[in-house]
Amino acid sequence: MSVAKKGTNACKLLLKQSKEKLMEFFKIPNSSFLGNIIRQLIMMLTYICDYCGSTARVVLIHSFQHLVLDLNDLAKMLPEIFPNITSDHWSTVQTDDIVLRTWEVESSHSYHNNEHETQVFSCPGANRFIIDFDPRCETERRYDYLMFTDATGYQMKFDQRVGSNKWPRQVQFTGPHVHFLFHSDNSNTEWGYKFKVTARGSPDVPLSWPFDLQLSLTKLMGRLCGATLASNSQAVKTLAIGPEDTAEQDVLRSELWTTLFRGGYMIGKLQHSLSGKFQAESSGSVLEFLLEVIDRKEGAPLRLIEKCRDHNKGLQVGGETIENAVIAVFTSLIWHTQQLREDLQKYIAVSIGDHCVSDGILHAYSTAESIRMQLLQLKQKIAAAEKEEENDEEPALVCKDKAMYLLKFAGLTKIQLKNEMRSKAAKQWKKLSNKKNEKIKLDVTDKYPSFRLVLEFVQDPAWTTERVNRMIQERVNHAKAVSDVYSFTAEFLRIHCLSVSNGIFQIPAVLFFQELLSYQDGFAKHYADGLDGCGLQQEAKVRQAYYQLIRRLSEPFHNLHKHELDKKIMPAYEFIQTCLLHLLDIEWQAYDLTFVTETKLPSLYLDVAKETVKMRDCMVDHQDEDNQLKEYEKFIKWFEDCSSGFEEWYEKNKVDDPKFKEEKRQVQMFVARFCDLLEVEISCDGCGVTLPGRRYRCLQCSDMDLCATCFAGGVKPEGDHGDDHEFVHLVYKCNMCQAFIVGTRIHCNQCEDFDLCIGCHNKGSYPKEHNTDHDITKFPMIKLKTSQSSDSMIQAYIHQHVWLLFTVQALATGDIIHNNNQYPDPDYIKLAAQLQSQCIDAVTHCLQQVPDDAEDGSKDILQEGRSLEQRQEEAFAIHSQERVMGLLGAMIPADSKSTLPGVTFNFSTVEFIQLLFKIAKGESGHEVNTQHLAMGLLGPLLKKSSPKVADEAVITKDWTSEVEGQKSIKYLFSFGANCLEKWGLEWACSVARILQSLYISSEWKMVIHQHLTHCVLSMTDKPDLQSIFALFVMAGFPEVLTIGTLVHFSHIGTEQTGVVLKHFPDKYQTLVIDIKTRKRHTINDKFIDCLSMVTEVWDTDHFSVFIQTVKSITAKIKTDEDISVEAVWVLSLSLKVLSNNLKKLGETYYATELFEASFIQCLVYLSSKGTDFSQQWLIKDLEVLSLMLYTDGVNSSGKKGRHPSFPEPPSIVSLKTMKSKDKKSGDDKESLLSTSSSSISSSPSSSDDDENVADDTENDDVNSIFPDADDDTKGMFKFFHGDCKVPLDVLRAIYDMNDKNTSECYKALIENLESSALQTKDEIMKMALKWGGRLTASTQEAPVIPTDSEKLIDTGIYYHQVIQSQNKIPEKAKEEASSEDTKLMNTPDNDVEDDIQKQKRSRSAEFLKKELEKQGKSSSREYLYKVNMAMAVLYARQVLRKLLAHWPESAPAITAELLGCKQVHDIPCILDLLNRSETKDVFQTVVQKVIKYSDKESLIPIACTAAQFMEEITMSSLIKQLNTDDYKQNKDCVKDLKEAIQIPGASKLQISFDSKCCLRQNEDTLTFSTSDDMQQNAKTFSGDSSNFINFEFQGDKLWYKFSIKKSPSETSNWGYKFSVTAGSILTRDSFETGYAILNNVLSTKLALALPLCRLWHTLVYVAIKQTGENRLKSIQLMLKIIHTQHRSSAESLSIDLSLLKPLWNLYNGITKDGSETKTLVPPLARALTELFLQVENLAMEWDAVIEYLVALQDMEDIKKIIKQGILNVAAVSVSIGYTNIATEIISAVRKKKATKTTKN
Repeated sequence: MSVAKKGTNACKLLLKQSKEKLMEFFKIPNSSFLGNIIRQLIMMLTYICDYCGSTARVVLIHSFQHLVLDLNDLAKMLPEIFPNITSDHWSTVQTDDIVLRTWEVESSHSYHNNEHETQVFSCPGANRFIIDFDPRCETERRYDYLMFTDATGYQMKFDQRVGSNKWPRQVQFTGPHVHFLFHSDNSNTEWGYKFKVTARGSPDVPLSWPFDLQLSLTKLMGRLCGATLASNSQAVKTLAIGPEDTAEQDVLRSELWTTLFRGGYMIGKLQHSLSGKFQAESSGSVLEFLLEVIDRKEGAPLRLIEKCRDHNKGLQVGGETIENAVIAVFTSLIWHTQQLREDLQKYIAVSIGDHCVSDGILHAYSTAESIRMQLLQLKQKIAAAEKEEENDEEPALVCKDKAMYLLKFAGLTKIQLKNEMRSKAAKQWKKLSNKKNEKIKLDVTDKYPSFRLVLEFVQDPAWTTERVNRMIQERVNHAKAVSDVYSFTAEFLRIHCLSVSNGIFQIPAVLFFQELLSYQDGFAKHYADGLDGCGLQQEAKVRQAYYQLIRRLSEPFHNLHKHELDKKIMPAYEFIQTCLLHLLDIEWQAYDLTFVTETKLPSLYLDVAKETVKMRDCMVDHQDEDNQLKEYEKFIKWFEDCSSGFEEWYEKNKVDDPKFKEEKRQVQMFVARFCDLLEVEISCDGCGVTLPGRRYRCLQCSDMDLCATCFAGGVKPEGDHGDDHEFVHLVYKCNMCQAFIVGTRIHCNQCEDFDLCIGCHNKGSYPKEHNTDHDITKFPMIKLKTSQSSDSMIQAYIHQHVWLLFTVQALATGDIIHNNNQYPDPDYIKLAAQLQSQCIDAVTHCLQQVPDDAEDGSKDILQEGRSLEQRQEEAFAIHSQERVMGLLGAMIPADSKSTLPGVTFNFSTVEFIQLLFKIAKGESGHEVNTQHLAMGLLGPLLKKSSPKVADEAVITKDWTSEVEGQKSIKYLFSFGANCLEKWGLEWACSVARILQSLYISSEWKMVIHQHLTHCVLSMTDKPDLQSIFALFVMAGFPEVLTIGTLVHFSHIGTEQTGVVLKHFPDKYQTLVIDIKTRKRHTINDKFIDCLSMVTEVWDTDHFSVFIQTVKSITAKIKTDEDISVEAVWVLSLSLKVLSNNLKKLGETYYATELFEASFIQCLVYLSSKGTDFSQQWLIKDLEVLSLMLYTDGVNSSGKKGRHPSFPEPPSIVSLKTMKSKDKKSGDDKESLLSTSSSSISSSPSSSDDDENVADDTENDDVNSIFPDADDDTKGMFKFFHGDCKVPLDVLRAIYDMNDKNTSECYKALIENLESSALQTKDEIMKMALKWGGRLTASTQEAPVIPTDSEKLIDTGIYYHQVIQSQNKIPEKAKEEASSEDTKLMNTPDNDVEDDIQKQKRSRSAEFLKKELEKQGKSSSREYLYKVNMAMAVLYARQVLRKLLAHWPESAPAITAELLGCKQVHDIPCILDLLNRSETKDVFQTVVQKVIKYSDKESLIPIACTAAQFMEEITMSSLIKQLNTDDYKQNKDCVKDLKEAIQIPGASKLQISFDSKCCLRQNEDTLTFSTSDDMQQNAKTFSGDSSNFINFEFQGDKLWYKFSIKKSPSETSNWGYKFSVTAGSILTRDSFETGYAILNNVLSTKLALALPLCRLWHTLVYVAIKQTGENRLKSIQLMLKIIHTQHRSSAESLSIDLSLLKPLWNLYNGITKDGSETKTLVPPLARALTELFLQVENLAMEWDAVIEYLVALQDMEDIKKIIKQGILNVAAVSVSIGYTNIATEIISAVRKKKATKTTKN
């Protein structure tokens, strides 16, 4: 200190000298005290600073503070000696990087074992160290190594040999020092090491010694301040700590510290501690009274003790010492319990003193008494152990001292305990309550939590008053040091601001903060962390000192603008700005809000963010068209090559050699432009976020993309990217090739939103909506280049950092507002609300600055005539709009959060809601993502806002509102209808979700209900889009997987909830993110279910309106009146509304109109109609198809506007691949590519006549794998490998497994690929046309390939003709193919239904994609009518099913007349129709209700028809086969063969071909038709077996014809063989319907009224003819009939048991063939065993056993048994010499045989 004082005095002497003398004095070498001693002292202190304590550092700061001031005065006097940052002096300074010092290090060769050498290479001023290794360097692998550690802590370890990947020849490290370590183990040595270390940096700057003294002192002061702030050892540590600090950290984390001691000693009235949460009232009289109680003063204190003793009635043992301890604890319990302090205050106020004591005080005394016995026991233990004189540390005395010590601290409050007493200690304390005597205490501590804290302190020996005193004193000392540092720093800034213009940006300030912030890793998260307990006065000093520093540091940035400063100040300006942000980057507390508001920090944050936007100029680049066309042709050729696999193409074409930089850039540019078609995942090289499409791409770098945020912030990724590089904004796509346009853009002035690249335009490849006659405009490419000369990386850092600070500040205000429990002070909440309002106003102002023509993100950013501030603000608004909307969404509280009364919801303002309406409707230049986000914000905001505010936000001229909210609702419905008409499903669905969420709100419900009622009433007469949209609001839009959709998905067997990030329709996969784990998963669509965010908007008052609408429109359909597409749409949506709400209401709601015959008949009529679509279509996909076709052009005429978010239908089938961008790891480059199966049918450049020809490389691969195959087979394998992505090794294995038979290989491949959701047999066959011409060169026309749609067309109801049952029972039952084929334990029905539904969803998605590609914009209203009618039919079936399933008892009986059937036999046909589209459980419910409530007279025909359903499937299959020999010999009998096939009563005929079918291609044909002239539904087959595909026809009759065109003498082909079977194997046939009906009716008492004999006959016939589960089901029904045949319930046996003979024979065959070793009996054997046991019991009951047994036996078997019996009797008789009839018969037979032999 004395030296510093002398230095100060010396400086003051210099200040008294004249300027001229000082100049002369400073020019000569100086050996003065200041120039020599003080400078050396400063250098020494700089090095030992880190080893000093906080107190010592503060002393040094105060000691040198005056010298700093004097040197600053000296600098003002002599600016020539102390040059500022703008001085010309710095322009002469050499800044080139030079060699500062070198070292050469070498080991012994070879080195020795067990070496451990270290060395430090240090060079002040060196910014990097370069280490060059000798090429001979070598060490033992892993065990002997060299390790280098630089100044930043970065380490590198080297072993093995120089030149390897792990040990390069040269490495670089960051200065100013590098630590070297060499280690060797005890075995194996190598050559060793030798290297040269070169320290490089800027040369020393020539400075005068006074200036050097000032800068050195400034750096020292900064280092002292930074080290002091980082030395807070009192804060709670979150990282790993050593064992010596464990006890200290336990204290800091304990509840005792966080509650009792953190406020420090009590000094008067405790207002606010550093936490800002604790308050204590002034209770001086209470404390004085408690001290008198401790002293047991006469009067009220003593009477209080006596009353407590009388109530407790405990033994007063232990002596005076223990008694004093108990009284002291008693007073501490009262003092630290707010309620007891209040009770004691009342007790004191009563002058008489006989006032009754409260129960709480009595409980406190009882609790204090509980420690009496413990103290006594401890005292006895100590006495027994020591046996010495009285111990000074007697437990009772220690306990009393601790209790008295607690009275020095402010009493705890309820608020304190509420917020702080939630730690593990509370739970642990309860676990210790096993003793009976602690039950009362636990109850008391639950009521008074402070009791536990007091007892814990006085009883725990680890807690001592000395420790608490020491910790508090440490906090006081550290708080003083922190406040001194903040005060000095603020004063330092004030002095420099006064000394020179922009002094805060001068060199001393920069050096000071550079040193100070070098310790920021150790800074506290909040300026007050670890200071609790320092006392009120000291904590106020800390807070005010920090506030003063921030004010001083932020003031220049409020008053100055960056562009107004001298360019030489820019680096210092940015550095100080960064320092400010680091000091502001703390965890602000609620009590800091006043300061944050006063300093306008949110405004400052945004101003800095706008100021640091990277400004770029837009430059027009007129590129040469020839070069563009060449690049286009190359890219198109590459895209065609990708059809064989993108990964394979990329591996061949990627360029890693840095010499071919341009070639690499072209390859990456191709990937960038075609990324959406190739499904390449592009990520931002700045922040790593996945880019949705639009992005900024560098034209000089080979592969560099930036998102809008990183682009605006000037982020510079690692690599060769420079600030002078040019960017292009990838925003426009070519409507033909679907690639991003880079270069000249051709814009059509007539088509809406239509652009072409120069290549597609010159080639003449146009989509349908565009032609050459349209007027076009050519736009040259716009390049973006930075307009600022400085290449400042710190600017990008500031931009990102300041936005994060603003975001944190804005979100923190919401936490304070809506977390009332954590922040109970209403003043804080009001301040937070004001601050939040400022944040909202600031960001909404940014959104308003987005220009209307800023679609591509670069227009009008830099225009002449506007200031730089305006351009920066506009640029910031354009590039930050998406993150601004995201921030606003995060700030909106959840519905469960509430605010205090009087606090305004800041988002419910007219201006804010009006802005969101404007953005959502696309009335401004905001991006599409921003519009989506605005739409998402509108729902929760309108729900929280009043209808009045919303009406004021709606800007309309013609609408008037009589009811609050009516104007807004009408506006939303109009907006939704507009979206439905022009912009597509996604937008309309978003508006509907807003309305549905508002319907839940009580304020909005009535208004929406009135508007819906108006729309519903008007929809029948004149349906318009608003009415249709209203219906969608009520019924819900179809569930589609769009971005942001909430879904349930199954992953690894667990059900999870997530949000859709991206949907891949062609791959039937969806990228979702788990909302809990935040992990991404790619899930197959069949495992995903959309979640409905809200319930449907509905009111039962509309029932009659919808019913009347259905009846009205159905009547018009019946009479073939002209009906518009919209009317059919209204019909389908009305049925959907009824269906949804019938499910919700269930049987609890009954409306007479629903069960009237007129409505039921309408439903039956609609349900009976066919959809003319595949049965595998899901209704939600039909809805999507209808909406998209309607939006795409059915509703428009000519030119139609489109919303930018709705993509054009793809003109090509895109190749689906996934690629990750190249990532660099050290010196290695790794490309991560993943490919999924897909197909491609055409390329962007291909015309209708073009063919996709594989490249030579693929031909070589196929030739090498299949050298022995013919050309046709190679062509087939090339197709499956290239288009279907089947690996060549798999193809080779299939080829060998099928004996190299081309036809068999093709069949195997088709069967395997058909099961994939990615490719159907349809697609494969269509793609096969590319190689089919080579495989069948003589083919003139492709064979007819029935698609799934043709095979599974929904043709509606089929009314079965009533046919007579088969009277003749077959003599032999059909044998099972294998007794093990039938599963003993079948798959649960629910699992089967789930699998069916998942497969159906996958197939339906395929159909939707095909129809959208097929129809596109060319669909007609007729086709849309068909789609809407199909939806109406399916919804009618749903409503009919739900009505039947919930048929009430009060409804009329279910009859044929009610259902509108011509005869009762048609009722099962209706049930059969419902069975096709419903799950098993639902259909069972329908059947039960129909049987229960149907007319009793209808049961007999219903049961008979059900039996007919089961019988139909048993109709004999017909097999037709061509005689192979006749065909090969070409006989006349096989020429022009034609025949009709009919199976009476069959609903469908299934034709199945033998796998050997083979005819001469196009010479011999087999034709099928449903008409005699062979024209209707004709299907022709020829060629090998791969062309013979199974199919089915509707009806019960078909014709087939075999024709031969030429007649060669002989052929080697096999011929044909096919079977025709009734019913369909592809759909659920009528057998299940019949079984369900009979199973239900036979299970009731109504079974006796049925024709059981007829049913028995039919079921026996079915059991004989069927196999598997169908046979088991028939036997089950037979058992039900047997149970009805009892003497008590019938006069005679009504069933013929003799019919069971074929089944008996089958049973005998199964039991005889069965092995005795089997432990499991086949299900059929078990079923037949049960059947015949029941039949035997029945026969015995009816005394018909003999007749039954005779009927079951075979006559041949009886003859064999009789013959064997006669032979046995005759043998016995002969042996005993006895003659009887048996011997006579044997003799007669022998004579007869002998006579025949003689004659022969």
